[in-house]
Order: sequence, then structure tokens, then C-alpha cells
Amino acid sequence: MARLSAWPWGAEPLLSATLRGGRAAGEGPLPVGLPAAGYGYRPCVDCRDGRAQPVADDEEWEWTRREDWLYSWRAVSPSATSWYRILSAWNLRFARPIRIERLYSQSLGQLTRIMSSLALYIGQLQGFRAYALAFLAGAVSVLTFAPFHFLFLLPVCLCVLTWQLDGCRGFWRTLAIAWAFSAGFFGVGLHWMGFAFFVGELENPLYVPYLAGYLLLLLPLFFLAACVIARRFLWGEGLPRLLVFAALIALADWARGHFMADGLPWNVWGNTMMAVSAWAQMASLVGVYGLSLVGVMFALIPALFGDGRREARIAGKRTRWLVPGFAVVFAVAAWLWGAHYINSAPEHEGIAVRIVQPNIKQSDKLARNDLNGMGSLMLRLSFRPEGYENSPDPDAIIWPEVAIPVVIENETLLREFLAKYMSPGSRLIAGSYRYDTVSDEVQSYNSLVVLDDDAVPQEHYDKQHLVPFGEYLPYKTFFEKTGLKALAKQGGFDKGTGSRFLELGDLPDAVALICFEVIFSGDIIEPGKRPDWLINVSNDAWYGDSIGPWQHLDQAVVRAIEEGLPVARSTNTGISALIDSRGRILAKLEFGKRGVLDVRLPPPSPPTVFSRVGDAPMFAATFLLLLLSIWSKFRRFPA
Repeated sequence: MARLSAWPWGAEPLLSATLRGGRAAGEGPLPVGLPAAGYGYRPCVDCRDGRAQPVADDEEWEWTRREDWLYSWRAVSPSATSWYRILSAWNLRFARPIRIERLYSQSLGQLTRIMSSLALYIGQLQGFRAYALAFLAGAVSVLTFAPFHFLFLLPVCLCVLTWQLDGCRGFWRTLAIAWAFSAGFFGVGLHWMGFAFFVGELENPLYVPYLAGYLLLLLPLFFLAACVIARRFLWGEGLPRLLVFAALIALADWARGHFMADGLPWNVWGNTMMAVSAWAQMASLVGVYGLSLVGVMFALIPALFGDGRREARIAGKRTRWLVPGFAVVFAVAAWLWGAHYINSAPEHEGIAVRIVQPNIKQSDKLARNDLNGMGSLMLRLSFRPEGYENSPDPDAIIWPEVAIPVVIENETLLREFLAKYMSPGSRLIAGSYRYDTVSDEVQSYNSLVVLDDDAVPQEHYDKQHLVPFGEYLPYKTFFEKTGLKALAKQGGFDKGTGSRFLELGDLPDAVALICFEVIFSGDIIEPGKRPDWLINVSNDAWYGDSIGPWQHLDQAVVRAIEEGLPVARSTNTGISALIDSRGRILAKLEFGKRGVLDVRLPPPSPPTVFSRVGDAPMFAATFLLLLLSIWSKFRRFPA
């Protein structure tokens, strides 16, 4: 005792409290100014004036070495009691440093306090500030997609939405917050679709409100349903509410791609994973909708540390330890597996392919004033491109969607020139208009035609997924009365019904995808007809130098990974590219650049898990998550 009592902090009463499990009333003298019953005492760590802080009876103290060779007391769990630690107070040579896991626990506690306060503040916002924050979160989340790929913003935006939904008590409040978020997400993420209404002869700003109604009222329907169902019927506390929310968002993405008019699965949450190519390889197992489930679940982990409701309990300490730890382990394992999967891709080279990007303005195509000039440009790029005079003749030449605004099958002079320059056994694959007569009615199609080395048409494919409001009129009966039918007629097409599978003679078989048909996950390959590559022709000139062409390219990359097939992509103004079966872009022509890509077709990979079973893993996972969340909600399972 003599050694301790000589210390400036007066450690004798502290040690006595430790050995006796606390000081009872009347047990010896107390330091001046401190309460008498039920407490032990510890000195202020950062003070030298003898001030003490009360400590509950169920805590004990251990010595920890400081850099200035002084010692202070730290509380530890009662379960960690040991005579070694008590005796170490008598012999400073045996004093032990604080353990790493204890520091982690303290840091986790501080993080929980900060996040809880933030969550409560966000969840209790009212009026304009609440809706403005939800809109801002939705708008900022667009930065997680191409061409930005700021993936770190995904947890921020989705946690803000989750905490705001925590604070919603009624149906209309929940619906309003979810709609504000979706208005920012769809309005900002797809604003570039309106650029098509300002091109050439179709320029008519009066049609923009119709597009706004589609983006702000129709597209968000499934997302709104997911938010309302989750919050009003399945919302619990802690981890279960996050699991059910992630599952319903993934299902909403899938439904938007299959049931919204002809489907528009643009910017589903799984596309954000393209920011890390190794993680993106999981699409070969679960598809892009499975990536949505994984990505949203991981993005919602920070919401474990807070809740937007005053009366709600946050996730338990064990959950707050284990879930982030599991997420880190899973992320590292997924990255290692993805990197190995990328490096194990087949590497032998295939046929020679020439991808043409003419960079013709859309206004010039609509005016049709210089068709001969357009034809000459396409011929020059296809057979005598600048800088490629000494290159070997290509086996396949790919032109973009509606490369020349004519029916190529009916252009005799153009086909004569093609037959003169095409090498034996080669094929020209070109986007073109096509007309057919069905039941005495002329049908017009946005098509892809295949010409042999004599420029004789061999195959054709008519586009099946048409662009809403541009190539066809969804909900025709309603919109005809509002005047939108005139716009649809100017660029309207009939829906094709044929097979996408193309037999190209001595060349590998392919599947044709026109324009945004490449965004439809799981609707690419016909059963029993697996091709060797995918051909995607498009014309993104409608949308100018916006984020649209970059997002379009990103979705072509996802299809390559899902199906394990290379993609040759030809666009009018960009971005044309050759993508291998692991989603690596081997060659690319930037937006607004005229030129060609002379490339060797990479080989396909063996059929992927997704190409065999489709979205079954995603549905199984969401079903299990929903069951677990419902069970934990009604059984009061601690999370």
C-alpha cells in the first residue's frame, strides 16, 4: 500500500474497491467530494489533480502502461477477472497493455453513438427538408453508375433512405419519401432520354412532359411498392429490416425489367458493381439482379448502427461485430475469386472482325440529304479505312444500327459495291430498315441483316424489344388521346417475332442484339442454341455526349459476364467496343470518334451458372431472406 499511496492520484481507495468488488457505505474514509455508496473510483486519465470518476460495482480495473511511464485504470468486463490482473497492480513489471479487441470494441461503441445520432436526426426530419434530402440521395446515387462508378456513395444514399423510412409512420409519408428518392434516381439518371426530342425533324419540346411522366410516375412503381410493402408490413428492428429491404429492392429491379411496358431494366442496382471488375464476376453466378441483392445488402450494413425511430432498438453488439466482419471476409473472398476467374479466361484468337463507327450526326440521318455520301463513307471505312490499308481482310464487318437510313436489301447499287470489295467467305452484318407485308398490311422493322460475300441477304433479325415512346407507343389507347401518337408514328416500328440466332456460314454462330436489347438480363440466349459470340448494334447519337452511351456500354459488359460470351459492339457515334467473355474491354472507340476497330474475336467461356439456371439463385436467396426477416420480426429474434 505504501507504494501506491505515494502516487499523486491516491490509488489506495481504488485498489481497495477492486479487491472488495466496490465500496459499501461506511467502509473506511472516502476521498473528499465523492459519493459514499455503491461505487468504486478511478482517476481521470488525463488529469493529475487527484479528481476521480465513479465506477459501477460490476466493473473491475486493470493497469495499462502509458507512454509517459504512468499508469491509469481501465474498466474491463467482469468475465475477464483474474488474480493475475489484480496482482499486476502490485508489480508494475507485469502491467499489460489494452488488448486490440478491446480497442475495437470501444471504437465500435463510439461509431454506434455517432451513427445512432445521425440516423435519429435523419429519421425525424419533417416537411420540405425530409423530401429534399430523399431527392438528393436518389440523385447522388446516380454517381454510383457509369461513367462515374463512385461506389462509396451507395451506402450513403441507401442508408439515408433506410433511416428516413424508419421515421415514417403512415402510408402516405412512406410513399412520399420513397417517391422523392425515386424521382431523384430516375429523373437524374435517365434525364438524357429527353435529348431525343431535340434532334432534327423530331424536335418538339412539348413531348418532354410525357417522358417526365414516364420516368417519374411509371418507372418507379415497383420501387415504390418495395418500399411501402417493406415499411408497412415487414419492417422490424436491427438487421431483419435491412434484409427484407434488400430482398424487395432486388425483386423490384427484376419486375421493372419484365413488366414495365416492354421492360426497362436500365440502371438496376447490380450495375454499380461494375466499379470493381473482380466483384462484377459474380454476375456469372447470380446475374445482375443477384448482384443487386448482394450490393444493396452490403450497402445497408452501416444502417445497423442506427435507427430513425426514437423508440427502436439498434442491432445488438454481437450483430454489429459479426455482420461487418463477415462482409469484409466475403468482399475479400469475392475479389480473390473474381480476379482468378478473370485470369483463367480462354486466350486463343478467333476470326478477324472489323467494327465500324461512322459518327454520322443523327440530324443528317433524319434529313436524308446525303445518302450517297453516307454510303461512300461506310464503304471507305469498311474496306479502305485510314491507317488500316495493310491490314488483312476481315472475316466479319459490323455496321451500327441503321448505318444508312435505307433498306439495304433493296439497294442494288450499294450491294454491287459491297460484292466487289468483300473477301471470299466473309459476312457483312448491318443494321437496316426492313419492310414486310403481313395480311395485306405493310410492317416496318428495325432490323439486322447478314449479307454474304456476294452481298446476298442470308439472315435477318427484327428487333423485339422496342424503345418506349420512340419506336413504339406503350399504353397506346391512353396516349393516342393526348397527341403522342404523332411522335410514335415518326419513329415507330412493329415488334419482331423471329429468332435472334444467326448462322454465319463458316463463321461462328452469333446472337443479334439491337440497341438496348442488350440490357435485358436472361433474355439473350434461346434454349438449346448457345452461340459463340454476341453482336450488339446501336445508335446512341440520339442522346448526344451524355451519360447514356456509357451506361449502355456498361450493360453490354454485364451481359458478356453473365453469359460467358464475347460481345462485338458497333455504334454510330460511340461507344463501340470488343468485350471478352469476362467483361474486359479489349478495344474501344471513344464517343464522337470516327474509325474502325480491327480485332480478333476472343473465344467463349464454358456455359456459366447463370446461363444454365438463370435468376433461380436470386429468387431462392430473396425467398430465404424474406422468410428469415418475417420470422425474426414476429418471434422477436434479437438482431
